[in-house]
Amino acid sequence: GSPLRPGSTSLRARRQSLLLLPTLPPESEIVRSTDVKVKRERSTQQWHSRKLVLTSKEIVFSRVHGCDVLDQIPILSIKDAVSANDDAFMDLRKGSTPKAGGQIFATSAREAKERKGTKATEEDFDWEIKTLLTGHNKGRTYSIRSESLAERDRWIQAIKTCMAQEKDRIHREENPTAAARAFRTLEGAVHSDQMQVAVSCLIIFNFIVNIANVEVMPEVGSTAEDVFDYMDYTFTGIFIFELLLRMFVEQMRFFLQAHNLFDFVVIALSVVSWFFEEVSSVGILRMFRVFRIIRLVRRFTAWRTIVNTISAVVVPLLNILILLFLVSALYSVMAVTFFGSDPEYFGNFSRALFTISR
Repeated sequence: GSPLRPGSTSLRARRQSLLLLPTLPPESEIVRSTDVKVKRERSTQQWHSRKLVLTSKEIVFSRVHGCDVLDQIPILSIKDAVSANDDAFMDLRKGSTPKAGGQIFATSAREAKERKGTKATEEDFDWEIKTLLTGHNKGRTYSIRSESLAERDRWIQAIKTCMAQEKDRIHREENPTAAARAFRTLEGAVHSDQMQVAVSCLIIFNFIVNIANVEVMPEVGSTAEDVFDYMDYTFTGIFIFELLLRMFVEQMRFFLQAHNLFDFVVIALSVVSWFFEEVSSVGILRMFRVFRIIRLVRRFTAWRTIVNTISAVVVPLLNILILLFLVSALYSVMAVTFFGSDPEYFGNFSRALFTISR
């Protein structure tokens, strides 16, 4: 066939098929979203219907009924968001009659026009996003047409608010307070490899002590029992301190991870067992202490891979067991029907099922 020209539709389609386009942000991150008309630069280019989405970090454009991002503007790359046509009516604004208290009646181009007997046009709903020359968008200007003046003003205000918040966040990161620096230091220490290795060693040593305890089985009131109890108090106290540090650093994120909840339950049961030592069933609560060793699974990649693999095959294995039971049940019913004269092995369904299972 003929070679593809650089600007041909087929070549563009092939390029797009090879690119993995980013998608729209999740709903939880969206500040505002609406359908608008967009064109780059103030020129005679055709207007395009687009979905405009604002987050705290960026502005993105997509097709109205699509989810692929066609263009994006980082918030920090925006120079300003302004009305495109208000400058043309400044002379009309100057002639507006002031309210009581010095406020101006004509606060928009449309109001100024109405006072001069001119009807607002679609161009009055236009506004622009101007970008920085040194930013991601290289100083491009995006012309946007909203459905109303109120919608236009809300968008401009929302963008300027996000710009101010992002600049304030960057300023705080670059000039942290003493408390913020201390928190970052603590967070780095809690999640450091050295801390993880130390906690892992404590878990292993605690597990060895638990094994020794059930091997020796010290007598009640003996010195050996007191030694094991003191060691248990020490380990549990260390683990409580480490758990509180992680809760303080991660805050609400702590309760969104299953392994953190598991650690919390195991340590809570250990603490509860301290206050019910005289209860005969307290041994059941103490038994949960050995489950601390399971925390090591998430610290070793090889172990985590094995556990994930086993978890992935649980459902297929369960389906196989159900199928085997149905087949065995079918043959058990047939066995009772044909061999019911032998009551010892096939007298009823349960005996027949037990016989076939053997």
